Amino acid sequence: MACEPACSGCARLRAAAREIVGEGGIEALSLASLAARTGQQLGEVAAHYATSGECLYQTYDEIACDLLHEVEDAFLEGSDWQEGFEISRKRMLERMTANPAEARLCFVETLRGDHELRRRRELNRRRMVDFLTRENARAANGDGMRPIQIELLIGAGFQAISTALGQDRCVDLAELEPRLVELESCFFPGARSAHLALAGSPPEL
Repeated sequence: MACEPACSGCARLRAAAREIVGEGGIEALSLASLAARTGQQLGEVAAHYATSGECLYQTYDEIACDLLHEVEDAFLEGSDWQEGFEISRKRMLERMTANPAEARLCFVETLRGDHELRRRRELNRRRMVDFLTRENARAANGDGMRPIQIELLIGAGFQAISTALGQDRCVDLAELEPRLVELESCFFPGARSAHLALAGSPPEL
């Protein structure tokens, strides 16, 4: 019988999965490593997750869902689309810096050989793009960024984070924000001026 969505045992195993993947990648995750990390018997772990893959995918989906909710909350706080986007970007970088295991799972391990993990990454990236596209269209009354601009912007940002983590797993992602602002200006020409104005600096001419 499947566990209830709020099963505390499953939550404990997902927390352990984050740690294991953060330390050794998805290859290090197994029912045995989950049992060892949580101090349970193998059968106890299997009662929650029949395979380590099931635990991995639910762990990733949980993090991705949390990130999307944080983006949605940022847009509720921002005075306009630009500010909402900037708040969400800053919070994501801060969260990933504070939780390097989550960052590795979301931005490094999802690009490797597990096809189901890559599929889920694409689904969650699509949800993010769709949300940002809807918000931009609503805020701009039809005169905002084209969907392809937002798609390229998010793709470029994700790639920059993945590259930084791939080169240095201990990198402070908060320091990557200027690079993401620069990328944003490539797809949304008004973005850099808006960012600098909010920061109290004059826009570049």
